[in-house]
Amino acid sequence: MKYLFIPLLVLGGNAFAKDCPLELSTNLPETIYSNGAEYDIYSSKTKIKQAKSKICIEKTNIGLAAHKFESTGVSVMIKGSLLGTELYSAWIHNPTEKIKVNAVTHIAKALCPNFCGYYEYQALINNPKVIAAAKEYDKAMLSKPEIVRDRDAYFAIKSKILDPIRDLELDIKKLDKPSPDFAELGIDDFIDPYSGAANYFYSERYYSTLFRERFFELRDQSEVISALSNKESRALLKPLEKEAKAILYPEKWQDLPKQISAINNKLEQTGKEAAIEIAKIFNQAYTEINKNYSAFYNNKTTQFSPLTDPKLNFEDIVANWSRYGYYYAKKPEKFSQLFSENYKRIHARNLHQDRQRDRSLTGLIALADRVGIMDPETGYNKVKYEYSLVNAHKEGSTYTFEDAFERIIFVFEKGTWRLDDVIKATTQGAKLPK
Repeated sequence: MKYLFIPLLVLGGNAFAKDCPLELSTNLPETIYSNGAEYDIYSSKTKIKQAKSKICIEKTNIGLAAHKFESTGVSVMIKGSLLGTELYSAWIHNPTEKIKVNAVTHIAKALCPNFCGYYEYQALINNPKVIAAAKEYDKAMLSKPEIVRDRDAYFAIKSKILDPIRDLELDIKKLDKPSPDFAELGIDDFIDPYSGAANYFYSERYYSTLFRERFFELRDQSEVISALSNKESRALLKPLEKEAKAILYPEKWQDLPKQISAINNKLEQTGKEAAIEIAKIFNQAYTEINKNYSAFYNNKTTQFSPLTDPKLNFEDIVANWSRYGYYYAKKPEKFSQLFSENYKRIHARNLHQDRQRDRSLTGLIALADRVGIMDPETGYNKVKYEYSLVNAHKEGSTYTFEDAFERIIFVFEKGTWRLDDVIKATTQGAKLPK
């Protein structure tokens, strides 16, 4: 067997045998390849000179993404016409290590042409109807090389073989429409799957700004403070300027009560009416804004049917959550309710720093829209089908799923399935962080 190598893309011969990231192979009769055959992958072509051929490729060089629904196509092209004929083809997904490019992979690819999920493609490859159709395809094509070089004859036979098994093709338009109905979104509602989701939450910075604005508003409304001259007003907090600045521009919202208590003790010890008034204003501003902060992070009033069903299957949870996430991403009060308290406490507040988790979240939010080709209603069923093929682990009120692409955790909390974590791989072969 002779090894073929794509220039600049493949590993050396020794590495091929021991440590080949991606091994592609095909098997062609002499009557086919003798007239001209080549691999075509990611705009690189390599001539096939042997009946059995292999190439070893670095995954980083063929445009692979760590995403279930993104893949790179490889073709075995036969010369004979101006454009050539694609005799065989296959989808390559990120976890793929070895693949035989043959009639089975070709028929499966034809039945799943756009955003073909990793598990959907594997199911097709192993489907008895696809395997039987592949045998019929080889029998028709390989026995008569002239058909392969006649594109019209080729497509006529290919269609004849595919038509009886078209029912295997996931026709998402024929599947059940998701419920409830949402108003059609406008162009401004588009969610970029790579943008990150930190800004879809009301951040601590947002509440810190509200607190600061409310403090100054209450101060300006105070008759006690208004009675002071400008010089007296400025002098009031001058000895405590550092502490006051730390409170009005807090690093952590959770530290505010302790900071306010400390400065208020000092203000009250002065015995001055204006200082005691400022202490009261600090307390009032914090109490008012913290009530909104707590309501935002703990609000569970919105019902996200069918996520309210504790017996819901994992695929239904993922598909429905993605759909709700997309429609509510720019409505922070409802959006926050799609997440567990654990997520909001640990992850939401740190998304600006944790860019991998940040982009992972927008990837999940935009998933149905993306695979539905800018239509989350269509993509909903494609997402649902893909995740129906995985083995998610359910323990009590928690669903956990992890594979080479991602880790997703949902918890049933206060009557609704809510996202507890999602982290997606960013590079080929990279392990998911804890």
